[in-house]
Amino acid sequence: MTSGQTALFQGGENPYLRLFLMRSLDMTSVIDDLIARYKAKPVKSESEITDEEIVTLMKAARIAPSPDNSQIWRFLIIRDKRKIEEVLKISRISGRIYKVLIISLAAPFFIRHTRREQPFYAMDVPIAITHIYLQGLELNIDVDIHFVFEEDDVKKMLNLPDGLKSVAILGLNKYED
Repeated sequence: MTSGQTALFQGGENPYLRLFLMRSLDMTSVIDDLIARYKAKPVKSESEITDEEIVTLMKAARIAPSPDNSQIWRFLIIRDKRKIEEVLKISRISGRIYKVLIISLAAPFFIRHTRREQPFYAMDVPIAITHIYLQGLELNIDVDIHFVFEEDDVKKMLNLPDGLKSVAILGLNKYED
């Protein structure tokens, strides 16, 4: 705590201000803990990601909230090294090597049939991706999320059906212990 914060805290007569300052000072330690836990770690390129770990990541995505529990997200898992390189090249993601790619897709046509069309996928799929990311941290898996890529090129290369929208490409590697 700096002397300025101490003086303001001690000299403040407003109980709400005092409470706010106490909470903001406590948040510093919370943020420090989060940074220490989730700071960048070296990635092991030789370590494989197991099928069980992929299933655990997908289970985490499955419990993400969505309107009417429609779960409009879909995930395409790519493990083939050659196919991963092709997707990265066509999507202009350079300088990266991943053991697994997850292409996150949205199937917005499910919602169109139940109510007026709204871009729920713009919220639902990123929430599911966040679940994957957080579960990856627990499994010691690095999850890089790429939202900027040529969607049409990726859809064409992977022969994805019409109606599906590519939202993000997730690159997975294992962290060093």
